[in-house]
Order: sequence, then C-alpha cells, then structure tokens
Amino acid sequence: MAINVLLDNVPQTGEVSDTDTSFALGGGAGTDIRFAKYFAVRVAADYLRTYLFNEGQNNLRGTVSLVYRWGRGG
Repeated sequence: MAINVLLDNVPQTGEVSDTDTSFALGGGAGTDIRFAKYFAVRVAADYLRTYLFNEGQNNLRGTVSLVYRWGRGG
C-alpha cells in the first residue's frame, strides 16, 4: 500500500508503506516493599522501544506508589 499526496500534480510527501510502522516492543517489572501490616511501597519500571520511518525511540518510565492492602493485610 502506498499513499501519494498531489497538489497540481506535484508530489507533496513521500510514499508511506506498511513496513514503516511495523514493530514495537515493551516490558516491565516491579516489586512491593512491605513496611507495615497494611502498607507497602511499589517500585516499578517499564521500557518501550518503537520504530517509525527508520527511526527508533527508547522510552523508560519509573514509578513509585503507595499500596494499601484491604482485609487481613496479605
């Protein structure tokens, strides 16, 4: 599949093909660190790698959260 944009029969952009946006990958991990019967701190990290028009982009995200456990506290 190719897309061409013409203005007065002059191409305005290059061709876009299906493979220009064909791949991305991601993953992540985290853990809960318990400090009281009902409370913990959750530390996590995610990684995302994307490709677009022969350019790659790396994204890393880290989070820290407060966790409250209902009931018997785990």
